[in-house]
Amino acid sequence: MALRTLDGAGLLKAGSVICGVGAGAGPTTFAVAERGCMVFAADRYLEVTPRSDVTPASMMVRPQQYTRRPLARGSVIPVHSDPRALGLPSGHFDGVFASGEIGRLGSAGSLAAAMEEIGRVLKPGGVASVVAEFLLEGPNGATGFDEDFLLLTPDLIQRYIVEPSGLELLDAPTFELSRQTYDARAVLKDFGSSVRSPRTVDQKKNVFPNLVIFHEGFLFCPIHLALRKPLEPAARETPAAPISARFARAVEQQAIAASGALARQIHVWNDAFGRDDDEIGRKNAEIVQLSAANATMSSYDQRRVALQAVLDGALHGPASGDLAERLREAGYKGFSWVEAGQWAGHTISTMIGQDADPVMMSGGLKGVLCYGPYVSLPRGRYRVEIDAFVLDRPRGTLECAVIENFGAKTVVEEMVAVTTLPKRSAEPRPVILQFDLDEPITNAEFRVISDSASNVAIRSIALMERWLEPAEPVEAPAGSQGRRRAANRAVKAP
Repeated sequence: MALRTLDGAGLLKAGSVICGVGAGAGPTTFAVAERGCMVFAADRYLEVTPRSDVTPASMMVRPQQYTRRPLARGSVIPVHSDPRALGLPSGHFDGVFASGEIGRLGSAGSLAAAMEEIGRVLKPGGVASVVAEFLLEGPNGATGFDEDFLLLTPDLIQRYIVEPSGLELLDAPTFELSRQTYDARAVLKDFGSSVRSPRTVDQKKNVFPNLVIFHEGFLFCPIHLALRKPLEPAARETPAAPISARFARAVEQQAIAASGALARQIHVWNDAFGRDDDEIGRKNAEIVQLSAANATMSSYDQRRVALQAVLDGALHGPASGDLAERLREAGYKGFSWVEAGQWAGHTISTMIGQDADPVMMSGGLKGVLCYGPYVSLPRGRYRVEIDAFVLDRPRGTLECAVIENFGAKTVVEEMVAVTTLPKRSAEPRPVILQFDLDEPITNAEFRVISDSASNVAIRSIALMERWLEPAEPVEAPAGSQGRRRAANRAVKAP
């Protein structure tokens, strides 16, 4: 009915400014805005009231979440305001709608004040659509079954709606009830459940629309009133004090209380969620790790470009020089932390190792021969080469592994029999670990552990990407105990 009234007045168009009094999050607001109007939805959104379930505070932040209609930006402007004393300018709106909640303000005086405010904010010639509850039958002299739910009669409509507003009825209201409408009545208690699950056509007819309701001896239905503000206000012998002035102090106190409660709640939220030093520390640590991963990925990209240039020259240009050497220069084995026998500072560490230039040897001790360098690795396919050999007393095993995040997870590992390692003078046969990462990891560590009195040595540790290599698994050295482990297969990070 609100849409019909506003459309009949030619107001459902771009440029019209409409106010919804007691609008809540109802569909009328969004239906009017969809037609191109700017709608100010006024209600007590930030206070706790009996209607808080239909006047959500989140309407003030993001009203579009309560509709599926496409809305232009700024077409719905929620305003926290009490209908009895609207915080809106006088003579500003082309139209006003108050759909159903205007009679639930607590008293006849509250209704009169709200209607006075509707008349005040309307422009001369503006139109108002008002829906209230009309009493059809009930105990003599009673105006409702609840003090907050006012049922109107023709006399009460004139006294509390028309006269306080200073508006004129566009059409004479019809108070007669047809037989079909009367037969569609529903009991309020039954209506609450039937409206949630209508199953048959007859049930739907009785539920939508709910024209006539019976409750505690009262039979009532909604009544729609279309009113217009005269171009010239009616002259009064003695101007009366605004009815809204009676409620101004109470409305102000409620607004102050709501403002204080909201400020306290925001403070609680900040304490609970905005000032968690531990959480901030964790987030900062994540940012540092992501930055390191991005830096590593950027370095990888640079090496790929250089390597591709070398390959293009080797495959399509004149062949010259040693291709393997050129690949190393391009960065294919750029992640090598032991270069020419020099252990790279603190990047690779040892617990039992002895620096015997140009190698790191165990000296017959049991324990961690080397570990580190704790780097971030982006997703990709990788190959680790550990150039290890035996000096004397070949027995026991050598554990070679790639560890994530200080031992939280083993990405790949292989147990290598020391007897299978080459001697120092033999051709190098590095221990090879291959793995794939579906997701980046942090603090990647390459660990070598000796479990026997053998004197083994590490000549170099190198990490490379396998994007140039075939996907076939690498053959494990003869005698290796790691065939059932991850060394001979691609292992994915969690």
